[in-house]
Amino acid sequence: MKVIKIMALSSFFILAACAELGFKPQKEASIEVKKVKESVELEKQTAISPKVMFLLLTAEVAGQRGQYGIALDGYLRAAAIEKDIDVIKRSASIAVFLQDEKKLDEAVGYWLEIDENNLEARHLKAVAAIQGGKNAVAIEQVNFILDKAPQDFDVRMQMIIKNLRKQESLRVAYDVFAALNKQHPTNETLYFILAYLDYQAKQYLPAQQKLKQALEIRGNWVKALLLQGQVYIGQNKLELATESLQQAVAEKENDKISEQIAQLLINQNRFKEALDVLEDLSDKNPGNNAIKIQLALVLLQLDHRSNEAEKILLELVEVAEYKDQCFYYLGRIAASKKENKNALNWFDGVGEGKYRYEAKISMVLLLMKENSLDDALLRVEQVKQAYPAKINELALIESEVLSRKKQYQQAFDVLSSALLKSPENSDILYARALIAEKLGDIKTVEDDLKYILEKRPNDATALNALGYTLADKTDRYEEAKGYIEKALAIKPNEAVFIDSYGWMFFKIGRIEEAKKHLEKAYALQPQAEIAGHLVEVLSALNLHKEAKELLIKALELNGDDEYLLSLKQRLLNE
Repeated sequence: MKVIKIMALSSFFILAACAELGFKPQKEASIEVKKVKESVELEKQTAISPKVMFLLLTAEVAGQRGQYGIALDGYLRAAAIEKDIDVIKRSASIAVFLQDEKKLDEAVGYWLEIDENNLEARHLKAVAAIQGGKNAVAIEQVNFILDKAPQDFDVRMQMIIKNLRKQESLRVAYDVFAALNKQHPTNETLYFILAYLDYQAKQYLPAQQKLKQALEIRGNWVKALLLQGQVYIGQNKLELATESLQQAVAEKENDKISEQIAQLLINQNRFKEALDVLEDLSDKNPGNNAIKIQLALVLLQLDHRSNEAEKILLELVEVAEYKDQCFYYLGRIAASKKENKNALNWFDGVGEGKYRYEAKISMVLLLMKENSLDDALLRVEQVKQAYPAKINELALIESEVLSRKKQYQQAFDVLSSALLKSPENSDILYARALIAEKLGDIKTVEDDLKYILEKRPNDATALNALGYTLADKTDRYEEAKGYIEKALAIKPNEAVFIDSYGWMFFKIGRIEEAKKHLEKAYALQPQAEIAGHLVEVLSALNLHKEAKELLIKALELNGDDEYLLSLKQRLLNE
């Protein structure tokens, strides 16, 4: 047999195909296509025909030009003449890359003529058979591999699946492995492969069952535990996913999997456990900034740990990749400490990117807290220019600023303008209803809230708002009662809804019932309006001492609330 070694075959397609199959390409010399004839070195036991040399050179040039089909034809024709193992392997690699089962089968046929026991060739024969829908042939090849190399059977079977990209081939593969599973019911790899195919098809329950069977045969098998974790994630069973991945890491440490465990714990709000995982990872990888930033964000979720988070963020603020993220979260830390000037500076330093918009909005909200409403409006206008796609969200914020300035008509107009472009937007309709109530436009309040309820009849917030408005601003008390009771049926422990219910009883003169409901609402959520309602009820029951004590306590928490201030003027000055 003639032996051919070609030292210049460095086309992209060869490397890509070999990498996909797990082959290690020979070290190859770099050449220029125009000098290919001069650079090709041949080692010969016998003379090579000019025809074969021409085919090989043509194949190489075609590969350099991205004409992979022509390259494959050239290699296969050369392989048919010379039966050289290196040329055959190259042909097979390119055929896998192109998903051409007929030419792959041809190349593997030449390979098996030379070495019928070669496991690599048998593996590719199985791939070609699955691609061609030849189930029996595929089963024969897999059984041969299992018999000859049971120790790395799982790796070879996974490589078969990775070599298949067409959906029809994956369906055939499932049938093939299901048949093999019946032949070998105690082989864990076959359960694993079927589970993997189920997972790829988002058939999570069958995948879960097959993995359970695989793990019964081979307990604590890391690959199966990792796949089981992904299957649970697909079903949003995050606690079970975490347990599976933790078992896998306990068997074999893997930092990437530990990072995924940390993320799963974060998604479950298990921040203390996530912190433990991330601190361990950070200790082992002190130069890994991605872990450090994640650690800082988890610390922000824990009580009294913001100073530690701040320290980490200040360390990373000069790292270009994390600069904007650090500026944004340092702004939030400063705002939480009421260091508003520092917070504004941090937010203002956030550059273009994913944190820029959130930083701009945070600045507006901070200015609103400071009652710097004109500056807040100016910032909103700037953000509107920069982010036209966020117009609905910005309309809500702008209307809130205008409402704080008591410019209710302007707020109403902003929301009405937004509704012209998004007439179905429930958030904007709801906000406009609240502004309309301040304008005394009860018809618009009712129309907007009923429109929301037409689309979403179980919207508890809208039900409550409509019921409260009817109770507070009209004499349609029975109708109001119906809306509020429906809202409470959906959310029975919502303090604001209970407050509405108590206020409705107060309006119809059932004061004791009103007191009972308002006390319950206040115990759940001692906000200003609920406190004010309860003060009025206590006063109506001539419980003036209790009313004044509650009012003073409420004012300590909400000293600038207009409703409470009006009650102070009326009750404490009596």
